[in-house]
Amino acid sequence: MIRNKLAHWDRATTRVRTVDGRLIENRQDTPPGREAVEIARAVGVEPEPHRKQI
Repeated sequence: MIRNKLAHWDRATTRVRTVDGRLIENRQDTPPGREAVEIARAVGVEPEPHRKQI
């Protein structure tokens, strides 16, 4: 049941290699639904928008 409520809270990772060989990685989360936010907060995790480029 909890797994179903968290199922749509995803993280997409895109990796691209540049012509000079560097790896660029971009990660972005989908916004969590109301129930996913409640579950995360109940276990001490504050769901924040995540977008990171490495």
